[in-house]
Amino acid sequence: LGVIVPATTAASGGGSSIMSITGGALMVIYSAIALRYRVRDHLHTLDQIIVGYGFGLFNAIVWLKFAVNNNDGADGPVVSMVQKYLISSETNQFPLVGLLVPILVGILVVGSFERRIGVWLKERNGGGGEDKMK
Repeated sequence: LGVIVPATTAASGGGSSIMSITGGALMVIYSAIALRYRVRDHLHTLDQIIVGYGFGLFNAIVWLKFAVNNNDGADGPVVSMVQKYLISSETNQFPLVGLLVPILVGILVVGSFERRIGVWLKERNGGGGEDKMK
């Protein structure tokens, strides 16, 4: 899907820029709400958010420049490989099953990582809020 959408929207005319702006605006709003929640509930400090933003921005630029799109306007190596090996020649779509692996890995990694941090914070803080009141 992500590989096919840019090609079809670019050919469709002016609607693609409105969709891009709307999608981008929704992502910014979601990110701002999620980040505010994480700072408010003491899951991250503002400094951690800023460093994560910097790393994420750098990663996105490198990914777009080298993996997705070459400087000459041709598809990058990742897009070429996905189109060659993963996009169905009959339907011209990415198979839904192909999304299950990254989704499951993401759920396992993020959930496990956050649980470990939660346990570590409880141990570091002496077991929780009740102990602090004494």
